[in-house]
Amino acid sequence: MSNNSLLEHFIDPLSPTAISWMPQTTGWKVVAVAFCLLVSFWCYRTWLEFKQQGYRREAIRQLKQLTFDCQVLNEPQITLQQLNQIAKHTAMQAYPNLEIASVYDRDWLEVLDRTCNEIDFKQPLFVVWQRSLYNPAHENWDSHQLNELIDAIHTWVKHHTKELK
Repeated sequence: MSNNSLLEHFIDPLSPTAISWMPQTTGWKVVAVAFCLLVSFWCYRTWLEFKQQGYRREAIRQLKQLTFDCQVLNEPQITLQQLNQIAKHTAMQAYPNLEIASVYDRDWLEVLDRTCNEIDFKQPLFVVWQRSLYNPAHENWDSHQLNELIDAIHTWVKHHTKELK
């Protein structure tokens, strides 16, 4: 007798039939379709929000570059002008129906103040900033003031609302 003689009479077991993961009843099919639609809608809204907030990401990138340039160049007047340019460009993207480009000085600070609760743009630092843009000879800026101003505009870019108050 060989070793395989005992195994000759065994029958190979049958594999169980595969179970379908597709829902079998109409109710579960409706739930699955509704879930897919909900996920698709959420993905679409998230993508739209991401696209609409692109101007904020670009402004924050420019502010980071400006912070670096401010430390390297040590030219406060150029920094002040670029900071104003970044803020205006961001505001024009956020509020396309307003005439932002022609607004300046205290009116510009009022727009910034109305669109963000995080920063009080009526503080003397911001008034001096706007005055320095048009009359640069009288103001001396140190790195602490410039960094405070850049941080304030960074906060405004991140937290400004889409609606005017």
